[in-house]
Amino acid sequence: MRILAAPLAALLWLASPPAAAEPLIGGATALSGDMILIGGKRLALAGIIAPAREQKCIAGALPWLCGTAAVQHLVGLLKGRILTCEDHGNDSRGRPSVLCKTGDGRDISEQMVRAGWAVAGPEASEAYKNAEVAARGTHQGMWSRTPQ
Repeated sequence: MRILAAPLAALLWLASPPAAAEPLIGGATALSGDMILIGGKRLALAGIIAPAREQKCIAGALPWLCGTAAVQHLVGLLKGRILTCEDHGNDSRGRPSVLCKTGDGRDISEQMVRAGWAVAGPEASEAYKNAEVAARGTHQGMWSRTPQ
């Protein structure tokens, strides 16, 4: 009977799902429009791609720094808030990514897309894709017809 117990225990251990990673909880710092620093870790916001900090957009014939504006918008979303961030593996660019929500349940990635400061990434949810369509249609953020 003891001979069967060890292999059976090993099989049960292998068949059990891995323990979920503990969420990161705390304040975050914006590193770019889609990257944050939380708990000493540099992480991408899951499901979005924001313009690079130095990226320019064109409004009419005028170039403007929409990447800087995207970072500033994220800074405002993060200011004074405690986030709960769950691991979402790697994003489409191979970066470790997280889904972060504020204490009242707002999804930071979705807020960036809805405000027009990021686009829905290839792995994004339907909600993000719909938010991008709405932001483009109403000329929000980087889709604005005038420099922000």
